[in-house]
Amino acid sequence: MARQYRRRSNADAQKRIEARTNEIVIGDTYWLSSFGDSDGHYVKIIDTSTKQNRAGWNSTVTYEVVSSDVPSYPHMLTMDMYAVGAIGTCNATNLYENRNDAA
Repeated sequence: MARQYRRRSNADAQKRIEARTNEIVIGDTYWLSSFGDSDGHYVKIIDTSTKQNRAGWNSTVTYEVVSSDVPSYPHMLTMDMYAVGAIGTCNATNLYENRNDAA
């Protein structure tokens, strides 16, 4: 019975993640949270897909970093993947319209 519960829970999570992916607007800017509202960067959305990502969730959002703000981990600013202009992918549930919502 526990196994069945996990499957249902996973299916619910997949639906929630797919729904969030479909809400993301290509061309808009979002806060990509690395750690709540204190660490992360603003990204412009290039593409969205409900194809399975590397973590096994049905959400792949392609973005371009437009500004970084990672005060708790300043070494991250020197990493290419956080540089302004860097292209990356994430799960839609890590994106927020308002930075404060990530808190």
